[in-house]
Amino acid sequence: MCGFAGAFGNLNLEFNDKKIFNSLKHRGPDSSGKYKSESCIMFHSRLTIIGNTKHGQQPISNKQNTITLVYNGEIYNWKKLRNYYFPNEKKNIKSDTQIILKLFEKFGIGFVNKLRGIFSFAIYSKKNKKIYLVRDRFGVKPLYYYKSSKNIFFATEIKSILAMSVKKRINFSILKSYLLESKLCHNDKTFFKDINSLDPATIYEISNFGEKKIKYWRLKNNNHHLSQIKIDSLVSDSIRSNLVADTEVSVALSSGVDSSVLVGELLRLDKKFKSYSYGYAEKKYSELKDIAIKFRHEKNLIQNHKTMKINDVFDKLQKAIYFFETPLGGLGTLSSFDLFSKVNTDNIKVCLSGEGADELFGGYKYYYFSWLKSLFIKKKFSELNDEIYKYNQNHEDKLKLKLLMKFFVDKKKMFAPDGSSTYSKDNFFTKQFKEISTSKNYNVNYEKDELANEIFKDIIWRKLPKLLHFQDRASMANSVESRVPFLDHELWDKAFSTNPQKLFNRGYTKEIMRKIYFKRFNTMPKTKKYVSSPQREWLKYNLKDKLIENIRYGKLIENKIINFEKWKKSYDAYSNSNKLGNSFFIWKILNAELLLKEFF
Repeated sequence: MCGFAGAFGNLNLEFNDKKIFNSLKHRGPDSSGKYKSESCIMFHSRLTIIGNTKHGQQPISNKQNTITLVYNGEIYNWKKLRNYYFPNEKKNIKSDTQIILKLFEKFGIGFVNKLRGIFSFAIYSKKNKKIYLVRDRFGVKPLYYYKSSKNIFFATEIKSILAMSVKKRINFSILKSYLLESKLCHNDKTFFKDINSLDPATIYEISNFGEKKIKYWRLKNNNHHLSQIKIDSLVSDSIRSNLVADTEVSVALSSGVDSSVLVGELLRLDKKFKSYSYGYAEKKYSELKDIAIKFRHEKNLIQNHKTMKINDVFDKLQKAIYFFETPLGGLGTLSSFDLFSKVNTDNIKVCLSGEGADELFGGYKYYYFSWLKSLFIKKKFSELNDEIYKYNQNHEDKLKLKLLMKFFVDKKKMFAPDGSSTYSKDNFFTKQFKEISTSKNYNVNYEKDELANEIFKDIIWRKLPKLLHFQDRASMANSVESRVPFLDHELWDKAFSTNPQKLFNRGYTKEIMRKIYFKRFNTMPKTKKYVSSPQREWLKYNLKDKLIENIRYGKLIENKIINFEKWKKSYDAYSNSNKLGNSFFIWKILNAELLLKEFF
């Protein structure tokens, strides 16, 4: 929805307003505003989705000018909250921004528990000389901060903190975690030393007398006994709650189950809407034909797509790095970033996306493998063999016990969606770089069950945080708000379970979503392609020469991070191999190089 930045404390500083607003404008091109007092300054740029520009103008203060708010996101239940708590003020409260301010006045910071939506915001209390930084339950909307001896700086993106004259320094520990362990967004640290991300579901209270962080919501493993009909109803309610907007709402559509369910729900409303998909010239990797065929009879669905071209990769990746402030996950992430430029060109401001459904309903193949491992550990060999038999009856890729045993003993647990490892074993890093400590991920060991452990790890540090980061940056770089209906906390509070009997059936993952899909389309979904981009071929052959020249005299060499000759030798061996193999070690080096060039 928006971008904001600010500082609180002893503000004996000069602020370059133009530079700060320029760092925000892609997140909010419709209007901008500024607030300043003796101890707090706030900047805001708005993407208007709910309410007109006047009613949602920010920073916004109460009548007494004692409380001021800057906010990014959407509150889906804002009208319900207004009608319940402020029934006599319906004519005056015309946006979700206003309801946040009113609720804070009435209840204090505890009001955040009443919000249903995606959000990050800062509330300054002039009377109490206190500021609150708050982030939504899953961390859909970003919020960063930097603490100096006298001030705290905060913003929706790091570049806005840098625009407030905060010095930028490389966080080598995070860089090593990425290059050697493929970790991104796995804790509150960033690639910029001392600039941190506020944890999801957190209230950060700062005053002249100290500071404290409050966790206002926690995810619980709910071994529910809800019927399929009830879960279907909850999913429908979540999707429809995300349609709250005064602008057109679209869908990011792939060939998978999750985005198809989003489309299926919108088709029930019998109104025309747009979908957006990306693809490639290489047909074996492109989903565009499959999508077109699947929905060819849906007259209310207006399909749009964009094709990523190999000659555009370097320029678009460098551009994306600026907005992401991190490496990108892969060619698919870059294609999504490129696709949102098409959404923007069509003057669409809201796009629904399917993030969170795999974690909620057990969609990744290695979740199924983890359950099989539990059976192995518990010596339930008869049940294990039965599951392997069911899987092989329904899948072209057959499971073999030898392959499973390799999975069972893998300690790294950094997996691609298909279950393959992403951990780097490369030896081209310098001794100096190897001696740097890696940045630890959040510890998740409170679940005794192997399957539950894997799902919680993905939600808390391994997968979901980076997926949400990618989605926010890809969309907001193009002034489009991405919404994630499957990450509605009310849905998770009622329907989340790691019980394998609810998640898997006959070797298929995400059984609940498969049934929801069937109810909408009267057919079971096909198995989604796990390798859906030509990244390996492009890096192996077409992009090699240009990529090598980017690295040869680049920042990674300058900072003594890699040994160029050893890295090139590994690259040559990969290129000369008859197998496509794993190109991720090349992708990581390229992204790290472009990140350092852009910011350091």
